[in-house]
Amino acid sequence: MLVGHKNIIKTLENLFNSTLESYIKKYNIPQTRIELKEKIDNICKCFFDGGLISEFNVFCDETNNTPDLIDKNVCVVDTHIKLSDEDLIFHITSFIGFSNNFVTIESECR
Repeated sequence: MLVGHKNIIKTLENLFNSTLESYIKKYNIPQTRIELKEKIDNICKCFFDGGLISEFNVFCDETNNTPDLIDKNVCVVDTHIKLSDEDLIFHITSFIGFSNNFVTIESECR
């Protein structure tokens, strides 16, 4: 992965995490997941329109938010991204979780 590619992925992770921050203290309910998916979709669309990514898929529903995660009020957003000049598809998993009034917001790229 080239330095420019790392910057694109890191920028996306930062934008995703900033988006999740606005959902602190919200419950992992269907409406929350729909809103989060739409916001992450919009971020990806800007990168797509700018020619930085060629494909993307965002998942934030019951397929990746299992009943166990929902009960723990942890919300997961999975994003698959293909950079415009790269054959690899990057998978960014972002989540927000609550544990003893401590909020965790993280992203991991694989």
